[in-house]
Amino acid sequence: WVPVSCADIRGNAIVSVKLSLQSNYQLKATSEINATIDNIACAGMNLTGLAKTFGYDNIKEDLTKNIESELKKLELKKTFQTLWNQLQKPFKINDDFTILVKPAEISYQNLHFKDGLVKFGLGLSFYASTISTNEVATQKSNVPLPDLKQNTQKTANDFEINLPVSLPYSYLDKMAKELV
Repeated sequence: WVPVSCADIRGNAIVSVKLSLQSNYQLKATSEINATIDNIACAGMNLTGLAKTFGYDNIKEDLTKNIESELKKLELKKTFQTLWNQLQKPFKINDDFTILVKPAEISYQNLHFKDGLVKFGLGLSFYASTISTNEVATQKSNVPLPDLKQNTQKTANDFEINLPVSLPYSYLDKMAKELV
């Protein structure tokens, strides 16, 4: 036996992971993490066969733990909560009226690849109403952040907004008189 000091072990690893977004705003590896390890060398000797025989499962387990640990660090729910709260703040249009948004649902489509890009679909359902600026204090929206809902429908890459607006007669009357 010849002792060998391996302070610098190098090799190639190809790791593939399938991720999905869960309803609780967490990313999760949804399939087994596949790791291919090759060309492991130390002190000029190829140790790939030895590593696969004695240490492959440990290496794969370490990779899995590291990936899961990093995914947990992503605070997606905190980011969504901040945006959700911001969306519910009244938006003053002018001195007479304000738009109040009451969000209802967040939907998503999982990550997918198209034309060399990673794409992610996100949708928001909400109700919007106009109120007198004087009524803002009594009409605030306070809807808790809901669980994410997966949208499995495949749609074209179009963007569509429908926003019905109800304006008070007093405001319309005032605007008509100013314009005439």
